[in-house]
Amino acid sequence: MRINFRYIIPFFLFLFISGCGQERPQPEVRNIEETSLPIVSKEPERTEISGTYDNVNWTLSKDYILTIGGTGKIDYEELFYSIKTETSQVHWDFEDAEDVKQIIIKDGITELGRLCFEHCVSLEKVEMSDSVQKIGKSAFSECWKLKEIRLSPNITQIGRDAFLNCRSLKKIELPEKLEKYHKDAIWGCTALDEIEN
Repeated sequence: MRINFRYIIPFFLFLFISGCGQERPQPEVRNIEETSLPIVSKEPERTEISGTYDNVNWTLSKDYILTIGGTGKIDYEELFYSIKTETSQVHWDFEDAEDVKQIIIKDGITELGRLCFEHCVSLEKVEMSDSVQKIGKSAFSECWKLKEIRLSPNITQIGRDAFLNCRSLKKIELPEKLEKYHKDAIWGCTALDEIEN
């Protein structure tokens, strides 16, 4: 049997051309409004937070001012361990502690326990009421930006390393009633050039 290519070639050419002319399926075009994009949420606006434990109550304002009231001693360790055991209890060992800029200690507090405000690295100013009589060991240690502190005139004791490495502190006025003052209380206060008593 003899094949006549004269007819076959045009036939295949016809098939090929007619196939090329067919409409190809188009990719789906979605309206941008229908497209779900990831939503970037803004950080929630800071609000005032507060807490209480035993004899002490505190408030941290939106501006990072920590105000502490109550009566007696601020016992940091007792307060700190209360967080570990009772989730409802909060002390200022919160994630914002490093952002505290000012501390106001109100009338009624008599003693600042050891390590009370250690590593409040943004702290610049402290005001304490005349009711405070004792500052414990390392109470303000490593508060590198602390520039200004008003000590109670009724303080009788300042513990070891109370102001350790407070590098920005230039002046401190020691109370006349001071009886016990550890020689290392102001160790590392490299900017300190005036001690009054």
